[in-house]
Amino acid sequence: QGDRYLPVMKEFLTMASVRLAEMEDLFTDMKSRFDRVCRLFCEDPATTQSDEFFGIFDHFITCFQEAKMDNENVRKKKEEEEKIAKQHQEMRMRTLERKKSNANRMANGQPIQQTGIHNGKGDEQTEFDDLISALRTGDVFGENMDKFKRNRKLRTSPPRVERMESFLRERSKERILN
Repeated sequence: QGDRYLPVMKEFLTMASVRLAEMEDLFTDMKSRFDRVCRLFCEDPATTQSDEFFGIFDHFITCFQEAKMDNENVRKKKEEEEKIAKQHQEMRMRTLERKKSNANRMANGQPIQQTGIHNGKGDEQTEFDDLISALRTGDVFGENMDKFKRNRKLRTSPPRVERMESFLRERSKERILN
């Protein structure tokens, strides 16, 4: 008397039975669809596990996205390199034009004008860019750069590694004496 166990459990059993029947129907539908998909991709539905089957697609999609990102990065890097190469080429052309102009002025006896000093900040920036470009390309050094490279090869100072080893030996001797 007063025990509600039996009515509560009967209600639970009824609800659970209905939910179980729904789940069994959904499972049967899912299994038949999975079998069709396996046959569509020439896999044996009896031996193929769903996690293996869908894992292949997951792996493919992941690799595809990585390849897409790699291609995008390569494209951006190539565009950046082309942009830099174009800028260097433009700077070389400006430098050559300026040299030709200065050579023509000197040949005609006209003084070389200092651009950018009186013309405002824009010209100063352009001249600065041209100077940086000339430093990068080595145009500013001309023939003197070749002499510098030759003289550098002829130097007789010991290599840096030998000097470092000598320094360390002297230092260790000092420690022993102290």
